[in-house]
Amino acid sequence: MTRIGQLAAALVALTASTTFAQTPALAPGAVQNGATVSLEYTLKDEGGQVLDSNKGGTPLVFVQGQRQIISGLERELVGMRPGEEKKVVVAPEDGGYGPVVPGAQQEVPKDAIPKEGLKVGTQLTARSGSARRGR
Repeated sequence: MTRIGQLAAALVALTASTTFAQTPALAPGAVQNGATVSLEYTLKDEGGQVLDSNKGGTPLVFVQGQRQIISGLERELVGMRPGEEKKVVVAPEDGGYGPVVPGAQQEVPKDAIPKEGLKVGTQLTARSGSARRGR
């Protein structure tokens, strides 16, 4: 399975630390719909390997309830207070990015990738030869 497939299939473990701007209509001190949330996180795969983290860096800022982050994570943040940490596991089919679709993955030989594309972190775009163009 490709690395992308492994990531999509992985359960997501996230340690979240929240701070947010409180809106007057909200109960004091807890994440609720409409609150602007500033989130520090560490994203790990099911084996505990760190995939991404913004700890000590720029926080992820979003408005709770506006579907700006995956629904499984947003659901788990409700009620958290500033500075609180929580481990959240979001299964792909339960508010994550959805289950892996095996036919949607394709192995690409390394020699088919341009030399400048072999650097870690480089984003590549691919086109299918079976795609039809509009006339």
